Amino acid sequence: MPIGQGSHRRRHRFERKFGIFRRDDGVAPPAADALFALEADRAIRQALARYCAGVDGRDAALIRSAYHADAVDDHGSFVGSAFEFADRIVALLAPFELRSQHHVTNVLIELRDDRADVESYVLAFHPVHGEDGTETHALFGGRYRDRFERRSGEWKIAERRVEMDWTRAALHGDRWSLEAAFQRDSDPND
Repeated sequence: MPIGQGSHRRRHRFERKFGIFRRDDGVAPPAADALFALEADRAIRQALARYCAGVDGRDAALIRSAYHADAVDDHGSFVGSAFEFADRIVALLAPFELRSQHHVTNVLIELRDDRADVESYVLAFHPVHGEDGTETHALFGGRYRDRFERRSGEWKIAERRVEMDWTRAALHGDRWSLEAAFQRDSDPND
């Protein structure tokens, strides 16, 4: 294979993987389009972060800020208005002392003009009641499959489907104290 012949295909794979789009006629986008792609990428990642911070902070308004007003959310046991989901998840988590924690990774963005198909891996720790009634965390690993749309200059989720890949019913073990862990007199090996 002549030098450089495979580089064209590698560039296309790289562009698809990282959400850099090409026009339908196959011509590389001008610099303005590349800037648009970078701005879209940042706005989409910010919306994902707002969603997670909203759930973990039990803040329905922050969760809703990640969605368009007519967005649909499919969390498996709940399918309906994303705004209604925001209220429900906050109410569900409110009684727990323990907090949830969501980590979004491996964000793949397929950008097409004012629409983006986004797949994100998620690890989520959710408070649950253990068999003995005490609070503990359950762990879930899955994916958010989102359709983002840019409307009035804002990228937000228009449709979300959650796919659960695996779960662990309860994480057992004693809690440790942050204050005790960092005391000057404490032995880190204890």
